[in-house]
Amino acid sequence: MLRSTVVVSGGSRGIGRAVVELLAAQGFRVLFLYHSNEPAAAAVEAAVAAAGGEAVAYRCDVADPRAVESFLDVIAEFTE
Repeated sequence: MLRSTVVVSGGSRGIGRAVVELLAAQGFRVLFLYHSNEPAAAAVEAAVAAAGGEAVAYRCDVADPRAVESFLDVIAEFTE
């Protein structure tokens, strides 16, 4: 079964984390961005996996155009 992939910016804390967890619980593959808090991002990945979902964290400074371009390549690979 083909599952839809969604992208969430700022998914390692607060509302973003809640959105990641909710979407993953509904069966979406979630690719989420975080800026600097790698332990928080890893905790989200682990929580989603423990609940049977799929979420992948990607470190990206959205203020850096090169980082965003690189992230677009990651999206293409993730959705293949």
